[in-house]
Amino acid sequence: MCKRRFDIYKSRKIKKIISIIKKVNKNAITYIRGKSPIRLRINDLYNIYYNFKEKVCTTSDLKNTELPSFNEHGCNCIFLFMLLKQMNLVDEIKGEGKKGSPFYVYIK
Repeated sequence: MCKRRFDIYKSRKIKKIISIIKKVNKNAITYIRGKSPIRLRINDLYNIYYNFKEKVCTTSDLKNTELPSFNEHGCNCIFLFMLLKQMNLVDEIKGEGKKGSPFYVYIK
């Protein structure tokens, strides 16, 4: 079992968002946010990378895609950004995570 903890400070608040990866297989990454297990499909991760490579991508952009992972659960947006940052495909997660100032990244 793979356990990896990702911490990100949301906006300028002290509150932390913590995600713990519980399982990785060829189809999906399953992680825990709070007490809820959430899945991010590997194909959706690849499609976002492919479509937004060398572009800015916002959480609003992700929610506007037809990809199941981002229509099912909003947490997948910031989790995806954290994964891309861990893979050095993103330098920084910017924005405030609210209407008018969504989180966004530049994907290398």
